Amino acid sequence: MIDASVLRRQVSEKREESVSSIMDKIEGNLLVLPEFQREYVWKLDQVQNLLTSIIAGRIIGGLLTWKTKSSINYHSMNGKQNIDDNNMEFVYLLDGQQRMTSIYHAIKGESYRKTHFSRLYINLDATSIDDLIGIVGKGSEPERVIPFKDIFSHELLVQHQKDISWEEGVKLGNIADRILAYNLSIFNLKTDDMGDAIDQFNSLNTGGTKMKVHEIILSKIYSPQFNLKQEVNKLAKETESYILDSKTILDALSF
Repeated sequence: MIDASVLRRQVSEKREESVSSIMDKIEGNLLVLPEFQREYVWKLDQVQNLLTSIIAGRIIGGLLTWKTKSSINYHSMNGKQNIDDNNMEFVYLLDGQQRMTSIYHAIKGESYRKTHFSRLYINLDATSIDDLIGIVGKGSEPERVIPFKDIFSHELLVQHQKDISWEEGVKLGNIADRILAYNLSIFNLKTDDMGDAIDQFNSLNTGGTKMKVHEIILSKIYSPQFNLKQEVNKLAKETESYILDSKTILDALSF
């Protein structure tokens, strides 16, 4: 783990930013993921717990970004590929990908990396915050539910007017506003050196969801001149008749 004093020297003054503002940046590809970032791996129950914590006003941790003029391979968090390569300055998310990707796609109600966020719902008869959000297909479903994403759209809420009272509609709107207005602390890494950025990324990812061997390899063996991930994916495609995927190849390389 990187020394705390070193971290303080490398990170600029923190700022607060709302979920709504961060979502706009994700939507516009103003906040992207560096190629050495891991894949999205969270399960829906983790997303459920995260959203519940936000509604309850609990602390969910800050984000670490890397703002640099150095251009490296990257991909979006919004599932779209229309990234503007003419941007002169790039902002990469080093820590917080799982949380922000979860929040973004839960609000959109879209499927992303085989995770079906449309399964999230609001329990209209919940008696506590911890019972407010549920997952279709997990346990017994309450009688009165609406899709989680619908509370963020007035038009969609109107479609439920036969099932919810005016007071419930106001309450649901307030829940949506609370989520969008939730502030996260954002720290920016002060370096243009990609090696420093990768070291910081690996240090931060010793906690949270444990990284698999092949993910560590991808983050450590990376440069703009050689993209191991792309090369392994190319090899996996060439050997697909042997049922070798990129994960299997990388796992083999780790031994």
